[in-house]
Amino acid sequence: MEEKKKKERNTGGTVTRLEFYSCMVLVLLAVLSLAVVVNNAAERRLWDAVVRLERRATETELTMSRLAGETMDYVYNVAEEMEQRREYILISHSMQVIGVNHKTGTMRLSLSAYPKEYTDGMEGTFYVCRDSIEEFEVPGVFDENGVLRAEAELPMCRWVYANVSLRMGNSEKRQTLGEMEVTESMTMPEFAGRWKEFSHDIEDGEDTLMGTMEVEADFPYKEAALQDCMLEIQKDGKTVQTVPMERAAIDPEAIPRQNPKYYGRIQEPILLEEGCDIAFFFKAEDGDGAKYTYLVQKGTLDAKTGRYIVRKAVEGADLNEQKLTIE
Repeated sequence: MEEKKKKERNTGGTVTRLEFYSCMVLVLLAVLSLAVVVNNAAERRLWDAVVRLERRATETELTMSRLAGETMDYVYNVAEEMEQRREYILISHSMQVIGVNHKTGTMRLSLSAYPKEYTDGMEGTFYVCRDSIEEFEVPGVFDENGVLRAEAELPMCRWVYANVSLRMGNSEKRQTLGEMEVTESMTMPEFAGRWKEFSHDIEDGEDTLMGTMEVEADFPYKEAALQDCMLEIQKDGKTVQTVPMERAAIDPEAIPRQNPKYYGRIQEPILLEEGCDIAFFFKAEDGDGAKYTYLVQKGTLDAKTGRYIVRKAVEGADLNEQKLTIE
């Protein structure tokens, strides 16, 4: 009996060791599997890092190539510009509109060229082309500072091209002055009108209008000497009154420059009727004989409110209805 129990205990101990070793084997397999999984994840991370590095290297290479190309282009352009500047015969030059004759439809152009080297006896000529239509030869005169200057009278145009020729003996050198766009802001005057005093009265059932109108004239190229200035008042297209316009005193030393202003007071009350059109025109003439007509304002007596209102506000017209005509 004792021997049998001992045998059973020995047999039970052997089974426990097998289970233990089996568990160790399973644990080892699990560790190995985990190691494989971890190793695969590490390989994927390493591969992703390699791909990112390759992408960044490619991007860096492209950026460096682009920057190198831009740097070379810049260096080339600077070198080319420096080479051109060495070939320039002028230090500076200018071209601008200094006057307009609206009567003849011409404009006056001022040209100047400052050569790098000036010698007594040197001669200079400007060649001016308008809208690629015709070329004008304009002889220049050197001033005491060695600057070649000239003025040219040209028909009104959109574009002006010019170059200059400098001659000394049998030697001649040329340089372009470039092109200039002639805009309306360079040639056309601007007028602005307003009521300085205004009154709308009703007496004996009749609506009348009185006041003082002020008009400001801005000429971009000079202060034009306007003459025969008047305010013409029209009712339904017929002139009912003309008012002389006087020039207000301005400070010639003021900064910024003050534009000349003209004002005139309505001499007789203007009778208003429902729906009638009242128009105020500023008319003047400059020293060249050009005549200016500027529509300052259009108004009417509103039937609903019984008030004088600006016609373009009633019609919803554009503010550019204030038009200027030149004859």
